[in-house]
Amino acid sequence: MSSIIDVRQLSWHINNKIILDDISFSIEKGKFVGVIGVNGSGKTSLLRSLYRVITPSAGNVSLNGCDIWQQSAIDVAKQVAVVSQSNAPMPYQVKDVVAMGLIPHKKLFENTKASDHALIKSAIEQLDLTDLQNNDFETLSGGEQQRVLIARAIVQLGYKNSLDNQLLIMDEPTNHLDIHYQIDLLKRVQQLGCSVIVSLHDLNMASACCDEIILVDNGKVVIQGSPQEVLTPARISEIYQVNVDVIEHPQHKRPHLLFSESSNHD
Repeated sequence: MSSIIDVRQLSWHINNKIILDDISFSIEKGKFVGVIGVNGSGKTSLLRSLYRVITPSAGNVSLNGCDIWQQSAIDVAKQVAVVSQSNAPMPYQVKDVVAMGLIPHKKLFENTKASDHALIKSAIEQLDLTDLQNNDFETLSGGEQQRVLIARAIVQLGYKNSLDNQLLIMDEPTNHLDIHYQIDLLKRVQQLGCSVIVSLHDLNMASACCDEIILVDNGKVVIQGSPQEVLTPARISEIYQVNVDVIEHPQHKRPHLLFSESSNHD
């Protein structure tokens, strides 16, 4: 299977401080890939480099075989949708926020067609937002807002009716959500059909949901692999500075991490 995104020898420095250091990896189309690491490890910077917010000091990022810096911002936005940790204030109704997914595909003052309205309606229904579509976005709970932003991403990525070459990037989307909303949100994303790369704080959530995990530490990729390959006691103990036991989860059979309060490095 071909790659949706290829990162080669990516580095980013600010005032002689190394933030990202010689990072290389690929993500196959259709994969759900998690990015994990301690706070300050470079997760958010790495994701931002994948959608043209950060200009790397060295290296390159290819999207569907083409360097993202050889493509226009609009062309990249037609292939990549982003759900970030924080969003600018949006004093709009839910249906209007979802409709913003059309922006990369429309010329200035171009009218919204019947097919556009159908796509918006479908995305709203897919995320169970029909009863909220006339509500103000800013009055919603955190979990509801995240669902709206994913619906917007569905419109953005689904405009051409095929998600094979589309990528959804999410930066810690489950932060500050109750566990019910965390599980619900990631299950909905898994069902979209596009490629996904998501940074996650909860290692057990990453294990349960991700096809592959990329572990980042001090701006470097330590390992990319299956949850079983990445989430080993020795590696997690070393990176996260905790005591940890890893067992097989009784339901999904993937690694489940049990942490203790004391550190191996006291």
